[in-house]
Amino acid sequence: MSTMPARRLDLVLTRIEPREADRLLDTWALRPARPPLRPARRQAWLLGARGRACAVAVSAAPAATTTAGHPAARLVQLAAFAADPEQGWALAAALRLWRERAVPRWPGWPVAAAVAYPPDAQHAEALRRDGWTRQASRALPGLHPPSRTDEAATGRLAPALWVYRYPHQPQPPTAPRPAAARPHLPPRPARRPLRPFVSPSWRCDRRAR
Repeated sequence: MSTMPARRLDLVLTRIEPREADRLLDTWALRPARPPLRPARRQAWLLGARGRACAVAVSAAPAATTTAGHPAARLVQLAAFAADPEQGWALAAALRLWRERAVPRWPGWPVAAAVAYPPDAQHAEALRRDGWTRQASRALPGLHPPSRTDEAATGRLAPALWVYRYPHQPQPPTAPRPAAARPHLPPRPARRPLRPFVSPSWRCDRRAR
């Protein structure tokens, strides 16, 4: 991965057509981890510097009805993100700008979290450095998870869910804890009426009178 140039760059994040993003992904030899989604449910964003395309990120609606404890309506999926191999430093920049600038323009905003399925170790590492957390590995529809030997040889990871939770959004509700059963206590015995208490000194005073 190339390092970010020392000179100051004017980065611009602009929205593009999803088909243009697919063309860039093909040029950079990267395909999304999931099958292509409906165009109406995708948003593509291009990161440019000095008039050159550096990276691309694609927003999409999750396919599952519930992910990471949230319904699909409360999530946005990072369906694909990649950088020009000659501009590898742009991968982290595009990821952060997508999270901070592009996600708030998603039709379902505000969302509780963003989810992603990185296709290889490089993209998973970029997510980790950006503050995402990896959830339990799971197979995606139509995909067979590679073995550990394949991961070491090809650098491709078993499909795993990565989540970035937005701190200003409420966490998924948890089931209330059942109330602890109160111990069974025997009924209290009936109290006898209290006898009036008369001070002995008061009795002596009455007799003296």
